[in-house]
Amino acid sequence: LDAAHARLAAAALAAFADGDPGGVEILTAARDAREPAARRAVLVALAQAHRNGDRPEAVLSAADALLAEAPASHEGFAAKAWALRRLGRGADLSRAAEAMLARLPDDAEVLALASSSRLLLGDRDGAARGFRRLVETGRATPVVYNDGAWLELFRGGASAEALAWARRAVEGAPGDHAALNTLAAVYAELGRPAEARDVFLRSLDDGRPLEGSDWFVAGRIAEGFALPEAARAAYARVQPDLVDGAEDPSGAHVLARRRLALLGGKGAPASSAGSPPRGEGRSGKR
Repeated sequence: LDAAHARLAAAALAAFADGDPGGVEILTAARDAREPAARRAVLVALAQAHRNGDRPEAVLSAADALLAEAPASHEGFAAKAWALRRLGRGADLSRAAEAMLARLPDDAEVLALASSSRLLLGDRDGAARGFRRLVETGRATPVVYNDGAWLELFRGGASAEALAWARRAVEGAPGDHAALNTLAAVYAELGRPAEARDVFLRSLDDGRPLEGSDWFVAGRIAEGFALPEAARAAYARVQPDLVDGAEDPSGAHVLARRRLALLGGKGAPASSAGSPPRGEGRSGKR
């Protein structure tokens, strides 16, 4: 490894870690490296560096360059999907996803990423179609089953299918807090508060402090046991979940607000810039 390659490798590591401006400058200068493999590696690092610096236009530029060289690159599509979501370009995201799926039919990673991105853009129906497509192809992971079941709570309420998906998520990831929380929420939505309570208590075994989704489920269980005041108090504790500084359209606070409105209660969750940010996709968020 000569000095130039060592310097480039160090720049890539720094850029990956925190978007170091010096590292970004070195990577940018190396975008036109002669060796295709080196050029693609630089573009991957550059896209991540710009993502760390929250520069979606620059991420999109690097992602497009990477996809021009490697049209089936998962890294390239992941970067492009993130950038398009941050830019609010849902139609372009859909076109990019279909272009990738034309090259990689029913690719689980592409479908899952596209669905999660659509969900964060507020396109619940588009996200639901993607999750269902994954289930139908037999490639759904516990994360997909969980996200799909949770999403149904926003789309007309729970169903027998949502319950089956939530159970599959728990079976595939026993003890996972997010999966157990979703299963408890589905049980509560279906008017089965006793079962919801049992699963909810299991979800608290990890000893973590209660989060927004926990308070939402506690409220739904209280409603199931005809305790409206307790339900209102629980819903009022659900603070908005933030993703990249904006409210997550699939956060529990959306559901809590709906329930408070139906109960005719006051104290709906208010926007809070202090709420902790969440990751991408429900399982990463909680």
